[in-house]
Amino acid sequence: MTRSVHPANTSASQRETIFIRGYTPFKYKLVSMVEGLRQLSSEDKEIKIYTNRRNSAKAKPGEVTPSGSDENWVAKKMIPRRLDRLCLDPEVRNKILDVYQDFVSSKDWYHDTGTTYKLCYLLEGPPGTGKSSLVRAFATFTKRNLYRIDLPSIFDHEFIPMLDSVPPGSIVLLDDITVSGAQVNRTQTSGASDFGHGVTLYTLQQALDGVAGLDDVIIFINTNHVEELEDTLTRKFRIDHIVHVGEQKYPQVAVFLKEQSGITLDEGFSSLSIKGCDLHAIMRDTRTDPESMKAELVKYLN
Repeated sequence: MTRSVHPANTSASQRETIFIRGYTPFKYKLVSMVEGLRQLSSEDKEIKIYTNRRNSAKAKPGEVTPSGSDENWVAKKMIPRRLDRLCLDPEVRNKILDVYQDFVSSKDWYHDTGTTYKLCYLLEGPPGTGKSSLVRAFATFTKRNLYRIDLPSIFDHEFIPMLDSVPPGSIVLLDDITVSGAQVNRTQTSGASDFGHGVTLYTLQQALDGVAGLDDVIIFINTNHVEELEDTLTRKFRIDHIVHVGEQKYPQVAVFLKEQSGITLDEGFSSLSIKGCDLHAIMRDTRTDPESMKAELVKYLN
């Protein structure tokens, strides 16, 4: 562990940076510890979620974006979601964090080479497996505001200017991309209407290529059917990392329930396979009755 103290811009305090390096097969334990410290050190940081206005939406008094414009976004406080309290394969969590850390530490390289400083994850998997919850937990962990763009609600010509309005240090979520109509011919030009009102694959690819003026922005694209996406969309530098978010298995569920509820699952549950939404619903409905919780989980044994 190394420490460095930096003079603050004001005389009121100093800023201290601590770097921790370690080698452990239980990396998720370190993630939990660090996240707890982050929560304590920045509890006053309010994370907001911004949702794009629909074409027909009228701006209401007082609804403004950080830049002072009320044309693109409606903001509200985001309910925090701790990453270490999300039932998720530790390897998936660790990989996402490793890629993010490499991105943060490579800022100079992006700027020196003239490469757009953005990171794009593609989260793929069945509905209800926790892709959107993972994005919200990631936003909480990184203390970045979340900008959610509903592609079916906007027109093609609005998409890139909307991305341009996202400030540095933010996250953009494009949810359920397949339902939005991702099957568009690569040669198709801007102006067609395959994404709802008209955001085309061509325009989306142009945005990911760097046409949009993104700087220090992380993009999450969620899909339930990755096999239906065009190869031209998922190639490198458009999509930097593809993450499969599937049903949770016995090892991670057992650890999760032990840590969150103090419940021990024996080897009789070794064939357990359950979606995140179902697991959290069971935990909510049987939170005062461990035996009823186990009885519900038996229904998800293969």
